[in-house]
Parts: sequence; C-alpha cells; structure tokens
Amino acid sequence: WAMLRHGRACTLRPNVVSLTSALTACERATLWQMALDGFAETMELSVVAYNAAISACEKGSRWKEATRLLCQEWSERLLPDPVSITAITAALERSQADWTTFQT
Repeated sequence: WAMLRHGRACTLRPNVVSLTSALTACERATLWQMALDGFAETMELSVVAYNAAISACEKGSRWKEATRLLCQEWSERLLPDPVSITAITAALERSQADWTTFQT
C-alpha cells in the first residue's frame, strides 16, 4: 500500500488492476487487516476487489469480516461470483474448525 499511496502523492492514479493486485498480495501474505484497510481506500469497487478482500479475511480466520464484505457486495448491487461464494464458504468452514479446536 505504501507504493500506491506514494503514487497518489505524485498524482498517479491507481486503477482497479493495481488496487486489486495489492489486495491479492495482502491476501496471499495473510495480511487480512492490511487488505481491509486497502479495500476501504479503494474507490473503484469491483467483484474482483471484493473477492480479494473476502479471501484475505478467510486466510486470516476473520469470518465476520468476510460475511460483512459479502453483504456489502450485495448492497453495492454487485453480483458475487463463484470465487466470492467459495471464499465465504471457506471462511465459514475455517471458523467452524477454529471453534472446534478452541472447545477441545
């Protein structure tokens, strides 16, 4: 995100591809909080951006945030695609595994 912020300071405008790439990088590095912070700064919301943010939450075992994003995606009148559904399903499955582990 530092590179994108620096670009904004130099009057460069990140586009949906560069923003989504940054979100995906956060997801792959399991930096869910950074992904959510970056997502909040994203002006051009897209299904792909939502997918990356939801996937980052899933990787970070943050199912509540993932479900909030899915609801927000619907409210933005964006139709979740199979990637969205797979990511939210994985987040909910992971939360069940985490809960089961916590109980034992």
